[in-house]
Amino acid sequence: MIDVLQLARKAAEGRHAASESDAHSLRLDELESFAALVLEEAAKVCDEEHKRARFNMDADKLNRTLWNGAALFADQLGEAIRALKPGKP
Repeated sequence: MIDVLQLARKAAEGRHAASESDAHSLRLDELESFAALVLEEAAKVCDEEHKRARFNMDADKLNRTLWNGAALFADQLGEAIRALKPGKP
């Protein structure tokens, strides 16, 4: 599971808030950093699902085609997520 709050804190590391209200806001560069962190964590989930599907593909010969499709989908989704860049439409 992705801990989004932890990623937001990581994006704002090293910044000292000038006021209490400023402590709960992120600048644009911090938001872009946060988005990149979230995308990378999502891609890692895809990597794990790819590994799981490959394992199951070898273990479950009856459903090999199903697991092969799952592995391919997870791999392609991870690549697509990594291709996304914060700030791009």
